[in-house]
Amino acid sequence: MSEHPSAADTADAQPRLGSGPLRRGEADPMAAISPGLAAVLGAELLRRSAEDRRLVTELHAAPAPHRMQLFHRCCRENTAVLKEIVADHGWPSFALVGEKASTAALMIVLHSTHDLAFQEDCRGLVTTAVGDGSSPAIQLAYLDDLCAVAVGEPQPYGTQLDLPTGRPRPIRDQKSLDERRAKVGLGPYADFLQEVGSPFGS
Repeated sequence: MSEHPSAADTADAQPRLGSGPLRRGEADPMAAISPGLAAVLGAELLRRSAEDRRLVTELHAAPAPHRMQLFHRCCRENTAVLKEIVADHGWPSFALVGEKASTAALMIVLHSTHDLAFQEDCRGLVTTAVGDGSSPAIQLAYLDDLCAVAVGEPQPYGTQLDLPTGRPRPIRDQKSLDERRAKVGLGPYADFLQEVGSPFGS
């Protein structure tokens, strides 16, 4: 399901994805973004996320190899664009591009399943954004789960399911799952399974 800021003359001085995530206390490369640039980047993220959702809907309604190919191509293209945005401007947080556009950026990362290194870099940037209050903890929860599943570890928040079966991916310490979910703004796990239509909910 994302942007922005930074003057062109300062972009080269910002940390790139290959150099690791921003550390707390470093200057935020998005701090200087203009409202106009934020609007442009936000619109692009929303457009790309909407196309992703459209293709997913079509794929679920009528599965076919060509639809799967279109979806994967969309994910690769969206990831490439988001990589450029993040490399130049940092993470498109709620504070800088608004809730909808930032959520669109998160959706794009969640579908970047071919690029764990990028997902981990985004997790580092989102950790910083959550720490300074510019993005909500729920974004980090999704990325923590995504990266854990990618390396074969139990997920802490239970947001990742095995598609198309709907079977929950392994969860760390399930007895305290709902407590962890509540702390980051997620509802009870049973409600989540019911909402997504998982046949494995109780």
